[in-house]
Amino acid sequence: MVCRICKHEFCWICMGDWKQHGKSYYECNRYKAAKEGTADPAAGSGEPPLPVPKESEARIALNKYLFYFTRWKGHEESLALEQKLFTQIQERVQTKIQHQQGTLIDWQYLTDAGKLLLKCRHALQYTYAFAYYVEDGPKRMLFEHLQADLESTIENLSFSIERAETVDVAGLQAQMRSAEFRRKALFKDAKMLALPAPS
Repeated sequence: MVCRICKHEFCWICMGDWKQHGKSYYECNRYKAAKEGTADPAAGSGEPPLPVPKESEARIALNKYLFYFTRWKGHEESLALEQKLFTQIQERVQTKIQHQQGTLIDWQYLTDAGKLLLKCRHALQYTYAFAYYVEDGPKRMLFEHLQADLESTIENLSFSIERAETVDVAGLQAQMRSAEFRRKALFKDAKMLALPAPS
């Protein structure tokens, strides 16, 4: 996002400087905690980890909870904004039809895009509640990658929907297919994570 006043670019999820995100734009969707049994979350200096007192374990647990809750809440707020956007889309479509600038069928793609955006945002919101319980490892990394991929896709879709009248219909429909594909891929991966390991 860009501040309208000072033009500073920042991430709407973590509120951090956008330049800090580097090449992985949605790196902030990944929880980076101190390893169990270490006191320093940025440990990597080659020194042996320090033991963690009980209070620090509680702090680590609280930080993890707050990390995921903040992202869940952010998507809840985005969902509310996108519900308003969907209402505006419906009003725009009705206005276009009333002014004989097409039929309902001509503008159905816009309504479908709004519905898909709401569906994907709602799904993404609850992936953070799910991710809170996923154990560290390669499966978690894949899940977080798919989560970030869906997040990026729906942000682009939201941007395109807001400017739908100036965006190519085929391009918007391609973004819709991409968002639905990524949503299904994320759920498929989540389903695999939720299944018990074979004995």
